[in-house]
Amino acid sequence: MNISPYFVVLELLYILNIFKEKMNSFQFEVKQRKSTFFKENRDFISKEKML
Repeated sequence: MNISPYFVVLELLYILNIFKEKMNSFQFEVKQRKSTFFKENRDFISKEKML
């Protein structure tokens, strides 16, 4: 099988790009979760203070 190096490089770039996208979406999800978690915590604390 004769595969040109150019093709191999393209494949690698493609795979890396997908990986990068996944990492970005994962980090975004983590940020979203943290912010909702802190928001819920704040709401809970303020409710506690009101009681």
